[in-house]
Amino acid sequence: HRVKNNLQIIDSLLGMQSEKLPDETAISVLKESQNRVKSMALIHQILYESLDFSRIDFSNFIQLLTDNLSISYALDAEKTAIMIDADQVHLPIDISIPLALILNELCTNAMKYAFPGDRKGKIKIYLKQQTPGQLLVSVSDNGVGIPGDLDIENTTSLGLQLVQLLSEQISAELVIHRKKPTCFTLKVPLQQ
Repeated sequence: HRVKNNLQIIDSLLGMQSEKLPDETAISVLKESQNRVKSMALIHQILYESLDFSRIDFSNFIQLLTDNLSISYALDAEKTAIMIDADQVHLPIDISIPLALILNELCTNAMKYAFPGDRKGKIKIYLKQQTPGQLLVSVSDNGVGIPGDLDIENTTSLGLQLVQLLSEQISAELVIHRKKPTCFTLKVPLQQ
């Protein structure tokens, strides 16, 4: 509970700081950091509301995350549909927090870049327990795709770097499909 409250204070401080900045790039960076903090706070909120403090209802988290990001980026539901296909999966906190940050980054990227101008499309989030020992997670969109000249392995994008580092942290196999559809798929091993 204290962790959640501290994260909410950090979120508020970042929000207050961004109101004082004239530079749009700096405001954007603070908003992304604010959303990362909110993602961690959501995990702790779900944990606090749970009867089992060792496991998180991750399907519930995904809905809260996408609702939060849709508000943060003023997503037009008429233009961009979000579809969630998630099993009810309860994950330990040591997987939940990195996976939450990964989903935050992937959903943020799709919301910001997949549908420029008046382009319409869908963002799909998939969470399925493949076997008792493996979770399959994917975020895909039918947008413009990842530019061919973007070196995903050596990018300067903090978001994509986080996705790769956090995937390694939870020993997940990450597969990236650049377009038609753009899809990031993670095979996450679960301890029995």
